Amino acid sequence: MTLKLKVNERKTRIVHSDEGINFLGVVIGSTYTHIQEKKLKMLKIKVKQITRRNGGMNLAMVLEELNPVLRGFVNYFKVANISQILKPLTGWIRRRLSAIQLKLWKKVLKLHRILKLRGF
Repeated sequence: MTLKLKVNERKTRIVHSDEGINFLGVVIGSTYTHIQEKKLKMLKIKVKQITRRNGGMNLAMVLEELNPVLRGFVNYFKVANISQILKPLTGWIRRRLSAIQLKLWKKVLKLHRILKLRGF
């Protein structure tokens, strides 16, 4: 029985695992796995679209929209070693979220009052 499939010679190649193999957004090497840079840039673009300061949404709405995106990204790429990538990424996302909150508070006096109430 023949399947009559043709191999796409532009996409198919034989390489050693030391060079790394790109497969479904992950670079797989003989001693490592990590996320392709293109996929990380796509996530950052999507997060930037959601966390715009002039979006007109309060922080709860932004988080409601952002959480499924981040959860999906982490669950998909957890096979790769992403702990080193997630630490600076979460700091960057927190900074964007705090910028949204500061924009919503609008005035410095309101910021001081809220920080005093929270014990800072």
